[in-house]
Amino acid sequence: MNTSRPASSARANRLFTREDLLKKENRVNVALFGAQGIPEFWKPLCCLLGIPPYAWLTREVVAGTNNRPDFILNGMGPTKGCIEVELGGPNEQQLRCYSKGYNPLICIVGRRGGPGELPSLEEVADLARSVAQTLQNTNRPAMEVLNHLAATIDDGLNGFRRHASVQPIPAHLLDLPWLKTVVEPLLRLERAGYVTNRTTSSQSLSLQLERVPCMKGKRLALLTQRDPTVIHLPEPGEMARVLGGTLADVTAAWKDLLELVIPHWGVHADGNKRVRIKTKLLEQNAEAFATVFAQIAERVLAPGH
Repeated sequence: MNTSRPASSARANRLFTREDLLKKENRVNVALFGAQGIPEFWKPLCCLLGIPPYAWLTREVVAGTNNRPDFILNGMGPTKGCIEVELGGPNEQQLRCYSKGYNPLICIVGRRGGPGELPSLEEVADLARSVAQTLQNTNRPAMEVLNHLAATIDDGLNGFRRHASVQPIPAHLLDLPWLKTVVEPLLRLERAGYVTNRTTSSQSLSLQLERVPCMKGKRLALLTQRDPTVIHLPEPGEMARVLGGTLADVTAAWKDLLELVIPHWGVHADGNKRVRIKTKLLEQNAEAFATVFAQIAERVLAPGH
């Protein structure tokens, strides 16, 4: 959605009625807009969003522009608020722009567990289904509207690929002594600007080596954990392809380590040039993995590298 500013002149905003329904996010917005007319749904949704139950939504084009927020939030006092809906994470640039003129400014993200624990469409869909069940014998039209909203959200989120971004390393992972041992060399590289946690969730880990002059690729994911029971590591061939210069000889040590810890590691390759390893195995071999990561850190941080 394009960014905009609220109207500062006397010109009235015009209603927005020409939605592009080919876009999944827009279909979610239309369904959500209609569902606000169902008090049994709207009141608990207002609680989820932290707004009073007497607030209401409008869809407007800001006067003097062709731009608009997803929803204008009315009934909040002397100023209007706005709500932005995203299938993925928050659009920070857009939110910064809207923050100059709207209060409150609310962002609904796609899935639970996003940055800052923002309200999510997953929660909205769960709420819609729950309320729909209670209306089965009293208000069938409202039940159908809410089931349609939940199905539209499901369709929007199904197959949606969230873009990875640099996130802080989750504190709960660093509280694990064995994992802290494994990644300590990579944390030194992070502090020096050569490793980032580039992932799609603030609760997951994907430590990626980047901005190293001798690398033959843009970045290399050295350790990724999205599931508590599984760790993904680079295949030796992928490491050899990306690492060059003084880092090239690390590949042999990496291959030896994988063969020691996961004999026949090739059968555990996931098709993305990564090897799956059970978290328990990494824990049991924490010192060995830390040693190889330390070799990478020493070479990257060496003077004149």
